Amino acid sequence: MPHFLIKSTDIKDNKLQIFDEAILKHLYVMRKKTGETVKFIDENRLVSHVMIDNIDKKMLSGTVISSTYSKRFLSKKIKLIQCALKDSQLDAISNAVQIGVDTIQPVLSDFTSVKKNALNIEKMQKVAYETFKQCERADLATILPLTTLEAAIANSKNVIVLGERYCNSTIKEFASKYKQESQITVVVGPEGGFSDNEFDLFNSLKLPIVSIGNTILKAENAIISGVGIISYELEK
Repeated sequence: MPHFLIKSTDIKDNKLQIFDEAILKHLYVMRKKTGETVKFIDENRLVSHVMIDNIDKKMLSGTVISSTYSKRFLSKKIKLIQCALKDSQLDAISNAVQIGVDTIQPVLSDFTSVKKNALNIEKMQKVAYETFKQCERADLATILPLTTLEAAIANSKNVIVLGERYCNSTIKEFASKYKQESQITVVVGPEGGFSDNEFDLFNSLKLPIVSIGNTILKAENAIISGVGIISYELEK
């Protein structure tokens, strides 16, 4: 069952009242009625199971029947620097949210084939929210404004690059070095991979460049595989 994001102040004395049009529209599509239960989550990761007392197109009121804190989040915050994709940008956003990425920074790179004005940050955030609901994530991922690859790296900490060539490190080596850090940044390239100039940039900054296997994955799939392996190594 999907859950919906609310504010902790929306619940008082075990009573919930909301007026959010988007939530009410979704519940209408789900055909939710009085007496049925809906899950909500607040900014503190508290999940509340609420029995509907009254619902219409303008308002929902209900009674909290149980509450528990969600465990559906990673112990470390993972920022994704993601080179924008032409045909699968929204899939990339969805995959990143599913795997637990905290912040997504779309960037332009040398081999990015999509035009800058074709990227819709608002639409990306909407996909992030829909995935958050369906996957019952404990927190909502943030989509940052579009920038350049170099600028994104300069504004990030503990950066690791997923590269299909010129690899200079292993994920285990990276994990052992940054195991105590609270935030990690993962860089994933576009459809055509990184350019030689970009690899020169990574090397000049002494960034670890790692492979996630002998096969070359599509960029949107490399997010799930790469972030999954990195988070596993960091948390085990």
